[in-house]
Amino acid sequence: MTQQVVTIKILGKEYAINCPKGQEEQLHRSAQALQDRIIQTQNKTLLQSNQNVLIMTALNMSHELLEAEALLDLINTDKSGDKR
Repeated sequence: MTQQVVTIKILGKEYAINCPKGQEEQLHRSAQALQDRIIQTQNKTLLQSNQNVLIMTALNMSHELLEAEALLDLINTDKSGDKR
């Protein structure tokens, strides 16, 4: 798939990211969602450094992803009747 460079901005800093053609809008939406979550973390914590805010945001998002995956596994198990 052909790649192109797309510029996103997070915490006021621009990043040039290789992105498959046709996926630019998804990349921009992902960057905006991350920026929004970073701001939420900054507003809820006393963390001062961008690095600490980014780590806390990443941990929160990772936790939510793992919970969503576990819920999806549970739903799929219930639908299939497979109790593993």
